[in-house]
Amino acid sequence: MRICLRGRTAIQNSDIDTIIKQLRPNKWNMTGTGEFLYQNFTYPPLIYRNRNHQFHYYVPSHYSSSKPIGLMLWLHGGGGHFSGEIDWLYKMNMRYEPYGADPGYARPETDNSDYILVYPIAPFDQLLPSGLPNDHASRWNVPAADDYLMDIITEMGTRYNIDYNRVVLTGFSMGGIGCYHQALRLNDRIAAALLAAGSWKIYNWELMNQTPVFIIHGTNDETHAKFEYALLAHEIMQDLNISHVWRPYTGGHAWTTSAENSWKEFVNGKTGWITDKYRDPYPNQVLAINPRTSYETGANFQVTWKEDPSPHTYWVSINEIGDGTIPYWDSANLTKKQSNIKGGSVLAKIIDRNRIELKTSNVKNISLWLHPKLVEINKPITIIIDGRSEEHFCNPSLLDALRSYERRKDWELIYSCEIVLDNHKSIHPADKDQDGCITDTELLNFINLWKRSDIGIGSLIGAIRLWKVC
Repeated sequence: MRICLRGRTAIQNSDIDTIIKQLRPNKWNMTGTGEFLYQNFTYPPLIYRNRNHQFHYYVPSHYSSSKPIGLMLWLHGGGGHFSGEIDWLYKMNMRYEPYGADPGYARPETDNSDYILVYPIAPFDQLLPSGLPNDHASRWNVPAADDYLMDIITEMGTRYNIDYNRVVLTGFSMGGIGCYHQALRLNDRIAAALLAAGSWKIYNWELMNQTPVFIIHGTNDETHAKFEYALLAHEIMQDLNISHVWRPYTGGHAWTTSAENSWKEFVNGKTGWITDKYRDPYPNQVLAINPRTSYETGANFQVTWKEDPSPHTYWVSINEIGDGTIPYWDSANLTKKQSNIKGGSVLAKIIDRNRIELKTSNVKNISLWLHPKLVEINKPITIIIDGRSEEHFCNPSLLDALRSYERRKDWELIYSCEIVLDNHKSIHPADKDQDGCITDTELLNFINLWKRSDIGIGSLIGAIRLWKVC
């Protein structure tokens, strides 16, 4: 393979795929199974920003590095952080045997599953917004929680052969609140979500067409996570014809036998609901909303920090929104109400090979990140934007592929060609050689990109060995 720096040989997408394969982790440093307790981040780019944040995890006995395995994240409940929280997380959430009067929440039924089960501690200290105390009950909803959970996935991907298309999000109580939130914030990073005993404030339920959800909640729950939040979510999704599983159970805000039965239906070894849930990294239809969901929780937790942007969803990026608003579902008064909030949306559909339809609301700048599994690269692409048809061209670029990784830090969400639409007009970056060759500027940008990424230097050198300057 040869990638031209000054010649005129066009780079092929197969070349890009080869380089990306060299860059992604392919030698995993852990082979054992069973419980792994009090773990710290070991992947160098993640250590400092996640310092003092430990996690436990469990690896099924049948795991082999020769076969990718799913990853299940369990977001714990409880509320405020305390010095022994990581011990409590093991005793109350992970152990198979009951501890005192409380059984382990997530561990039963995972021994026979095809998932590694991870229990990260909720964000505290440096991962909380400035001035927010550690005893806050919205720790899974803080802005840093988005990157923190993606860092957990990245860390586990350096230890084990993780199938990035089979990441499942689960949680209970405060963790259930976090799951409502993160099911939207990470909706293109997960294959499915369990929403258990949680609540929500502002939501984009239409996005759940892209993320299967399983809801369980005690019918007598009168806490900050009232049953009515789950019921309202269920009814809205019913009205929107969004497929989901609804399992109310008799009881309050506790993990009862009925809740355990619903959990077993969700997991249940290799026959549970999640068994066939895979994320498709190249869906034909994408709904992108920026920002999506709200850091508010439905309860009065005095959330005052602002919503971070959420520009990227699969192969669509909303780079800039207008000054207007779009409707969001609002659980205030626990009624089917929508509030108009500043934001933008794009519904993108591939209606035929090399024919894409966009319906937009209050957006100024959009990127479409394409791949041969979506369109025929190097051939004209018709883009219909709010009824207006335009023709565009898209050549594969290693730089675009690497920038697409930077968007979501996911080796399965790699797109080798970007089309930028500013006010619905195409932009062609001046430094991008339109014949597909790698230019000097692109190479420099690549090196600078690597310096601030979490790509290991060994992988970088392995990729550079494939290059030939000509």
